[in-house]
Amino acid sequence: MRRGIFWLVFGCLLAATAGPGARAVTEDPTSKATSVQEDIERARQALAAKRFKEAAGLANEAIKMAGNDKAAAVAYEVLASALYQGNDPNGAIAALKQALRVNPTYVPALFSLGGIEFNARHFPEARQYLEQAVKIDPDMLPAHERLALVLQEMGDQAGAIREYTKPGS
Repeated sequence: MRRGIFWLVFGCLLAATAGPGARAVTEDPTSKATSVQEDIERARQALAAKRFKEAAGLANEAIKMAGNDKAAAVAYEVLASALYQGNDPNGAIAALKQALRVNPTYVPALFSLGGIEFNARHFPEARQYLEQAVKIDPDMLPAHERLALVLQEMGDQAGAIREYTKPGS
C-alpha cells in the first residue's frame, strides 16, 4: 500500500515539475484536435452571447493549439468575428489574413474580408477577395451577391447584373 502511494505521489510530482511543454506519455493524438474544436465551439458560443473578449481568448487558445494545422484558419476566422464585433476591424482583417496564410483557399475568410472591405468602402480590395471566393467556390451564392454589390458601387452595372443572375441566385 505504501509503495503504491509513493509511486502515485512521485508521479504527480514528476508531472508537476516537467514544465509547460511536457506531454504525458499516454496522450491521445486526437486529443489536440478535439481540444481545438472544443475551444472553437466555445468561442462561437461566446460570440453568440456577445462576449467578444472571451470569444477572442478562446479563439487564440485554439490557434496556439492548432499551430499550422488548417483548423487554425477556422480559429482565426472566429477570432476575426470577435474582433470585428468588438469594434476592431483592423484586428479582424489581420486575423483573416492569418487564416489565409494557414489555408489560402479558405473561402469563409475570403468572404469575410470582402465584407469588411466593402463596409469600409474599400471596393477594389473587396472585389479582389470576393472574386477569389467565387472562383474557389462558384456555388457560394452570398459571395456572388456581395460581389454584385461591390461591382455596383464601382459603377460596373453589367458585372453586377452578371453576378446577380448567376444560376441559383
